[in-house]
Amino acid sequence: MIGLLIRLLGVGLMIRSKGARGSDAELVIVQIIQGAGGGFAAVLAQTAAQASVAHQDLASVTAFVLIFAEIGNAIGTAIASAIWRNTMPGQLQQHLGAVTNNQTLIDSIYGSITTAATYPFGDPIRTGTIEAYTYTMKILLIVATVIAVIPPLLVLLMKDIRFGDQQNAVEGKATDGESLAESEDLDDKAKH
Repeated sequence: MIGLLIRLLGVGLMIRSKGARGSDAELVIVQIIQGAGGGFAAVLAQTAAQASVAHQDLASVTAFVLIFAEIGNAIGTAIASAIWRNTMPGQLQQHLGAVTNNQTLIDSIYGSITTAATYPFGDPIRTGTIEAYTYTMKILLIVATVIAVIPPLLVLLMKDIRFGDQQNAVEGKATDGESLAESEDLDDKAKH
């Protein structure tokens, strides 16, 4: 839960830092926050999934977690691509249409955003492109922040797994593979 909340904070903070008004330091800091939170969440989600199944199902549940992550990644990429395709051309037209009537140039900038970098700072084409990009990224990051609220809510539905001496939460075996009941009996006999 903490990892997901840290990631949510990082994604939310990116709304400001990803635009033209964010500093390089802000961008680096929010990327670190988001990455750390996502890393904690990914490792702990996989650990929780592995701890909730019998030993012989470990490979299957690991594959399922990884496939689920890839499917989520593909869905996120599809949503981001749709937002970009539906927002950026209109923003470029809005911000550059008054500056240039050259639709080929606008299409070229849409096809490769780095085309705008060939224009000097302060040039209306570069400034308009930055404004279009900033607006589009803001929309993308608002959607990402809203979607990032869902995983912490799903965590509330998870069973609380307590790690003790057992190998996992279902088999009742110690980490050496012996039954916990037998291990406890042997420990008690050794004490007496």
